[in-house]
Amino acid sequence: MYQVKLDDGYFYYPNDKKYIITNPKLNLQLNDAGYFECDVPQENPRYNEIYVRKSIIAVYKDGDMIFRGEVRETELDLYGNKHVYAIGELAFLNDSIQPQARYQTTPLSMFTSLINQHNAQVESAKQFAVGMVTVDDPNDYVYRYTNFEPTLTVIINDLCNSLNGFLRIRYSGGTRYLDLIKIENYGVVSSQDIRLGKNLLDYASNTNGTGIATAVVPLGARQDKSVVEGLDAYLTIESVNDGKNYLVNSDAVAVFGYCKVVKHWDDVTVAANLKTKAQEWLETAQYAELTYQIDAVDLSAIDVSIDDFRLGDRVHVICRPYNVDTTTPIRALTIFLDDASKNQITLGGALPLSITSRIASENVQLEEEIPQESSVLQQAKQNAIQILEGTEGGYISYTFDNQEHMTGMRIMDALLEEDATQKWVWNLGGLGYLKRPNISSPWTDLGVALTMDGKIVADFITAGTMYADRIKGGTLSLGGNANENGVLQIKNASGTVVGKWDKDGIDVTTGSIKADLINSGTLNASLITVTNLSASSITSGTMSANRISGGTIDANNVTINNLNASKITSGSINASVVTITNLNASNITSGSLSASRISGGTLTLGGSNNVNGSMAVKNASNQTIASINNEGIYLEDITGTYHINIKAGTIYGGVVGSDTGYINWGQSYSIQGDLVRPVKIAHDSCIVLSAPYLFVAQAKEATSGYVGITETIRVVTSVSSSSYTYRDLYVVNGLIVG
Repeated sequence: MYQVKLDDGYFYYPNDKKYIITNPKLNLQLNDAGYFECDVPQENPRYNEIYVRKSIIAVYKDGDMIFRGEVRETELDLYGNKHVYAIGELAFLNDSIQPQARYQTTPLSMFTSLINQHNAQVESAKQFAVGMVTVDDPNDYVYRYTNFEPTLTVIINDLCNSLNGFLRIRYSGGTRYLDLIKIENYGVVSSQDIRLGKNLLDYASNTNGTGIATAVVPLGARQDKSVVEGLDAYLTIESVNDGKNYLVNSDAVAVFGYCKVVKHWDDVTVAANLKTKAQEWLETAQYAELTYQIDAVDLSAIDVSIDDFRLGDRVHVICRPYNVDTTTPIRALTIFLDDASKNQITLGGALPLSITSRIASENVQLEEEIPQESSVLQQAKQNAIQILEGTEGGYISYTFDNQEHMTGMRIMDALLEEDATQKWVWNLGGLGYLKRPNISSPWTDLGVALTMDGKIVADFITAGTMYADRIKGGTLSLGGNANENGVLQIKNASGTVVGKWDKDGIDVTTGSIKADLINSGTLNASLITVTNLSASSITSGTMSANRISGGTIDANNVTINNLNASKITSGSINASVVTITNLNASNITSGSLSASRISGGTLTLGGSNNVNGSMAVKNASNQTIASINNEGIYLEDITGTYHINIKAGTIYGGVVGSDTGYINWGQSYSIQGDLVRPVKIAHDSCIVLSAPYLFVAQAKEATSGYVGITETIRVVTSVSSSSYTYRDLYVVNGLIVG
């Protein structure tokens, strides 16, 4: 029996003379808000209490609420009847917008964040509590973006469609929960079947084969390096698929022909997981959707012992003339509250079946990047509570031995095990959850198991603290999307941390890192002791090794007590300070070198590899007091007042910042037809020569003394560009006269 309430008060009650509505129709559909519409005569006491976008209408069947929604439209006809249209509560999610964001996290975390964003934008009457989440991903990881879309659009497109998930509104303890679940968790296996000659009135099937692919090239996450310059590179499956980057479904090719497509899974970073996703898509989800449109009588209306039809329930459909004998979910219901003969049921299109199974049954079966680190466990616990408390249905059966002693227990989603697709098995061997895609398939899909040999078998284990003598596996993953920044700590017997590996690197506080060979792109440590170290980049405070081989040694400070090598050849030694007590090498190439002693045949600065070389000498105050570069030699006294600069055949001197005098050898002059380069001494004010004797010698050798003194001294009186005039002076009795 159906009842309808308006704002928690009576609105329609069967056979009541006042609370009357006409043409009441309810439409329910998976992943859709659904709607209810009716006509309200003026005699109904609630006629004037219906308010658009405020009034709430709820539909009950045998005391269970099967629909609740908000009035969105009202319209009057010629006779004053008010047509009322209400849309389901799921539409509340269209009243909020998801901001621009990137999600690299688990499906549960993203779903929780989306609901929290929605709740922050709407009034309490439109808010949801996060319910049970049973959808999964091989990586337990999704990489999605939001960009100002309605919340419902984001959830349907990014979680439901990509993860085969279904939204279900559920009330418990006065709280409205929103579940994101697999179809097998939505309803139960109905004990009422649909068969011709019993309750099947009409039948129609539809197959849409547009866009079928029989081969696929799967592409995963974008890669850093590309084989073809200018084009993006993606993760492929060659490494796990015998060198082939594609998959082919031979059974499908035999039916539909060969058609290859490319499909992207941007959030998949592991080749094996990419292959699994592509295989599943190729064999199941992408195939034509075969649906059944059925007109059937719900026998529960005349026999209360028979299960009624509820959205998401799996129903056994038998229609021999059409070769139909399968169990499939109810994905849509059209219910006429006052005339059950008009009801329609749409089944199919929600449970995945392989193309092989469809061919075997003559093509008539159905096909089917941000919690905080401390909240991960709590979130998993809350989801587990929602799953345990929110799962309805289930049938318990027991197993017995030949003496009728109870040996085990099963909890199933159907009364009989042959009709079940999910079951828990508990016996002496252990406890386990098994499922299968349909009742004709074997039980090969294990969800979780605790077996008597001491093993726990599960896709994901969430724990607060885990103790183990040994953890063995292919990959140990710490941190990331669901744990933010991972940390690995090593403690000694006293509980003191002696080593840590976190987002900043590896920190060894006690002991050292020892290995026969360390081969890495970058190695950063306070002390590294190795027999042989090979790396493209080494960053270290102190390094001790018998042999260091690498393209680049990059450090702020490199200190070596004794470095002996016949040749040091490196792409680059980059360091603010390199301090070496004794460096002996035939060839050293470096940008900057600091040492107590440098011993070698040749010190070369600049040249073809360094353009112009330079050398600087500094005092204890870090002031440059001497330098040599391509322009010459520059000397400055320690006070920084006076300087000497030697360049281009000239010695310049004076106070710092300006030259007051110079000695030049560069100018050429013609003397009696000969081109000579005399020494030119010049000063801004005067030149003082102070000595007990002044000689003018013909010979330039320093050992000549005063040999060659003549009685004539020639003094230049004027100079032109290439010649000069002079006057002879004579020495007479020790005096110079002109």
